[in-house]
Amino acid sequence: MRLRHLLPIIALLVTVTAVGQDIERPVQRGIKTTEPGAAIATSLAISIDDMAGAAEAFVRALNDLQPMAEAEGFTVLGVSHIATLVFGMPQDGQMPFELRLLIAEQPTQEDYDADYGFKVMELAPQKVAYTFHKGPMDESQGTTMGLINWVMEQELQPTGGPEFVMNLSEGEEPNVAEIRLPVK
Repeated sequence: MRLRHLLPIIALLVTVTAVGQDIERPVQRGIKTTEPGAAIATSLAISIDDMAGAAEAFVRALNDLQPMAEAEGFTVLGVSHIATLVFGMPQDGQMPFELRLLIAEQPTQEDYDADYGFKVMELAPQKVAYTFHKGPMDESQGTTMGLINWVMEQELQPTGGPEFVMNLSEGEEPNVAEIRLPVK
């Protein structure tokens, strides 16, 4: 009898204790279709021994790519940048990545054929599994593996390598990234 009367007080104490503490909440996971669009892209290989420096290398390469694109008359959209791990095995101790900046313009055939020092590409809608990684990019391996395991539990098949969608400010590493895995 008395325990029943104490339950509301215990619940209040637990609630008050939790307020102000950092609560680790699970991140979202799901399936969605990406938006179509256009992008400019460049390739970057990161040494397997230096994956901890990958985010810094992404920032440098993308910061170099943006003025090149603007010099050719392209308008880079916002600060969303995509780094895609190219599907396949590392070669010569290097992990290949494709870095993309979304652009506002609809490229012409001449843009696709041009030698700008970067590739112009169309981004078709694709079905992806997604989640979010909170924290340094060099600690994203566990989040990526969690997404891959979740995809397998959902009985889906990966059709490409993981993509990391990041908001980058010059000289700063992202603290949140969306991780996408193309699936069917």
